Amino acid sequence: MKIITLKDKKLVGFRVVCETLEGYQQEIPLALERLTQQIKDINHVVSSNIIYGIFKVEALPEEDGYWKCIEVESFENIPVGMDHIVMKQGRYAALDYDGTPQRIQLAYESLHQWTRNNNLERNLNEWTIERYEKIENSRIECTIYDPIK
Repeated sequence: MKIITLKDKKLVGFRVVCETLEGYQQEIPLALERLTQQIKDINHVVSSNIIYGIFKVEALPEEDGYWKCIEVESFENIPVGMDHIVMKQGRYAALDYDGTPQRIQLAYESLHQWTRNNNLERNLNEWTIERYEKIENSRIECTIYDPIK
């Protein structure tokens, strides 16, 4: 676990809003599938191999939900139905995760405990970021970035 500063990012992708955790577990893979099918239609992609999942713990209604995104250099000709989000530079507590999608919550719990133990304060109204390098049904490799003040 470490502290890192991330630079501004421009992200394009699909938003998922559900009432229950089970709903998110069903809908997020569908959003990922839609995104991977449409990557070829997105202009100025930074890397088609890196997928982002983002959310805010304390979100305004227009920011509520979870997004599956890809980073772009500019927001030119965004495909219909996709959202665009600008993430401002910020400080994050970061943790690499390699495991099953079902157990990622344990990684979050470890990261939050580490944050408390190091007298850091989470920034709940900024974007939490999951940067995926590998996504399979039974295994994911990602870095979790939890915003801190």
